[in-house]
This record gives sequence, structure tokens and C-alpha cells, in this order.
Amino acid sequence: MHKHWRNMSLEDFDRADRNAMLILNAIHRNINLSEQSPTLVKRLYLGFAKISAVVMIPLLMGIIYYYHHKPAHYTMSTPVEIKTPTGATARFTLPDGSQVRLNADSKITYNTGFKNQALREVSVTGEAYFDVTKDEEHPFIVKTQDNFAVKVLGTSFNVQAYDDNPEISVALIEGKVKLFKYVEGKTIELAKLEPNQMGVYNKQTQQICLHDFDNIERALAGKRGELFFDNEPLSTVINQLSRKYGIDIDVQNKALLKRRITATFTNQNLDEALRILSYASPLSYRIIKQNDNKQKVIIK
Repeated sequence: MHKHWRNMSLEDFDRADRNAMLILNAIHRNINLSEQSPTLVKRLYLGFAKISAVVMIPLLMGIIYYYHHKPAHYTMSTPVEIKTPTGATARFTLPDGSQVRLNADSKITYNTGFKNQALREVSVTGEAYFDVTKDEEHPFIVKTQDNFAVKVLGTSFNVQAYDDNPEISVALIEGKVKLFKYVEGKTIELAKLEPNQMGVYNKQTQQICLHDFDNIERALAGKRGELFFDNEPLSTVINQLSRKYGIDIDVQNKALLKRRITATFTNQNLDEALRILSYASPLSYRIIKQNDNKQKVIIK
């Protein structure tokens, strides 16, 4: 092949090029002859496709613009519920970066898209400690039962709002919060809290009481999952211990329930906590195991 290549003249190359072009033209001619004219249906389909392309381009651009610039209250979101059983706690981060500690037998609900809404709203039943990410354009609202709510911008506070508790308490660590309630679609401001202040709302009288607390450990107890009682009735202490340890407590001597207790429960086990309780009040207790292997406490 090399010898043949060297022996070829320029005329041979020209002749080969002409032959190649003739063959290519013949191929194109045969293709054109074999093509059939498009049918009426095909012509209509092609015309419709061209019109659709012209219409869809601006429509697609409009959809893209809408989803990038749509108002916050149209944000698609999914409801989320986080619930802790008795004897358990949970720590988690909300979509806006706010930190939450949910204590025993508590529940919080919110929408996944609340970060982009005008108000960052969550609902709480039970006890929760919040460390809220500051965002002045999107206030943070904590709703509880009885139409009571807390409004903040960026702060740290504890909310205790159990269904079986006659009071709702809010303890402020830092920042500022407003306490208000909803009445017939309107918001009525009840009070403003400063750091180291606690607001206690009575569900029955619908009155709120403010007082300072010198011991910041009381407010931080919710954050740490601890229980802090300052001259509170034994009935309240029993309810909290029952939630913390996930047990049933039967107080047979009902007169004990009115006794006032001052105590702090941190990381003690059940027996240690009951021993502390017996030091603070003249009572005796007994821990028994039930048929389902759960524990129950009898207090006399």
C-alpha cells in the first residue's frame, strides 16, 4: 500500500475526489426520493409543537420566577410533631437554627417551612427550653393551650405548660419576651418579661403574675432536664417526678399533697429522688414492680 501510495499522481487524487462527490450526491438523491411527504396529521402535530414551544418557554420562566419570589405565606410546608414519652427527653434544632430541649411527656408541633414565613410559630404542650435564633423580621411565637402565647425575637427562655397543671409559666434567661393571649381573633398583651423574670399565668382566673428569681438555676433547670421546686405543693412535685421517671405514684395519704416542698432533682435515680423527697416531707414510700415489669410508687 505504501508503494502504491507513492506511485499515485495528483491526477489520481483529483479523479478520486470527483468520484467520491458523485457517489455522495447519488446517495443524497436516493434518500430524497425515498422520503414521503408528511401526512396532514403529521403537519398539524409539527405545527402544534412549534406553537407549544413558543407558549411553554415564557410559562416555564414564569413558574421559575414564582417559586423564587413567591410570598412567604404561600411557602409549601409539612407539619412536624416531636413528642417525648414519660421518662425521656429530646434535644433538636428547628429549621431556623433555634435550639430546643423537650422535657418528659411533652410535645412540640411546627411546619417545616416556618423559617420563611412572616411568623415562626410553634405549639408546645408540656415543658420546653428554647434558645431562639435572632431574626427581627420573623418573630418567634410559642403557642400553648388556653390561647396563651410567647413572642420573642432572639432569646433564651423556658416554657412549662402541661395540660394537668393549672398554671403556665415562662422563665426568661436573656433577651426580652412578650406574653399575650388570643381573644376572638385579637392579640391581647399580658406582660413583658426582663431577664431573670418569671411570668405565671393562671388558666382559671386568666390572670398573670410576674416575679423575679434570684436563683438562675431555677430557670436553667428546664434546659438541663432537672426539676427545681421552691415552696411548691407536693401534688406538683409528684406530677413532675411521675413524668421524669415514667412511673405511676399513688399518694395514699391525701393530706400530704398540700405540703410545700423545696428541693432540686438532677441526675438521681428513682430511689434517690424519693429519698430526697422523704427528707423534705414526713412521708414513707415503697417501690413495687407490677405485672408488666413497670414500677409503681406507693407514698404514705
